[in-house]
Amino acid sequence: FDELTPGNYKYQLTAVYVDQESEFANTVNGNDYLIIEIPNYESIEETGFEEIEEIMEIYSICGQRVNAKDIDGLSQGVYLMKGVTTSGRTTIKKIIKN
Repeated sequence: FDELTPGNYKYQLTAVYVDQESEFANTVNGNDYLIIEIPNYESIEETGFEEIEEIMEIYSICGQRVNAKDIDGLSQGVYLMKGVTTSGRTTIKKIIKN
């Protein structure tokens, strides 16, 4: 568990055994690291009924960026969508794909 301030953070995962440590685990994309962006808190304020006009990025609930620019391209699950609203604000909304 990390309490983080806004910024970009790089994570790498290994398994630790009694006598050794593994190499870094790979993500689905083949990288051995994951970059997590923690936005300023003001950018995730509730925007009322204002809809996202342009999708910037979509993340799985685990924080992994998925290669999709619309909801139709996603499997079932819970996602975080980062986008720009009609008034030009950047916001993040939770979406559930059935």
